[in-house]
Amino acid sequence: MKELNNSIPEKLKLIKGIDLIKKVEKTPEPDFIWKGIPVGSKGLITGVAKTGKTTFAENLAISAAVGRKSFFGSKMDGKPKKVLFINLEESVRLRSRRNSKQIKRLNKEELKLFSDNYYSTPSDFPEFLNSEDDWKKVSEYIEAVGPDILFIDSISRMCVGEIERSIVAQNFVQKFNEYIMKFDV
Repeated sequence: MKELNNSIPEKLKLIKGIDLIKKVEKTPEPDFIWKGIPVGSKGLITGVAKTGKTTFAENLAISAAVGRKSFFGSKMDGKPKKVLFINLEESVRLRSRRNSKQIKRLNKEELKLFSDNYYSTPSDFPEFLNSEDDWKKVSEYIEAVGPDILFIDSISRMCVGEIERSIVAQNFVQKFNEYIMKFDV
């Protein structure tokens, strides 16, 4: 086995995996929103077009808002959360009709929790985030709602260009970090 070069710059700190494990073992277990999604994490739901990603995410959001104890057979904490679902892809009419069908299964108590905790976006909300003003509006809206959990649909409406291109992805991540990551959701 080759020895590490002792000429490593002083600013560069090497750490062993076992040291990270020992450090993490001393911290409390994270709370989970659902099935391996830790509170405060950011993630993507991906898939082929028209496979139900939005409907799945909305149902997860509704379950969190009403404090369900499970979703799709997996445990949730059962505590109602304030949820903001930003839908950039569909009209208010389409998503409201779908949401109306989704909440028909809620009992009276859950319907009250949904009314109190589930936020969406108005009809005059930006459909694309093409400018600084669009990003600012989204950021201001998030701040005004103050959600515990935030869903944004969809990434294709949040970046200009092909997300697969490196520079487009980098620009998107910079904007996302600047306007969205500052919130503890």
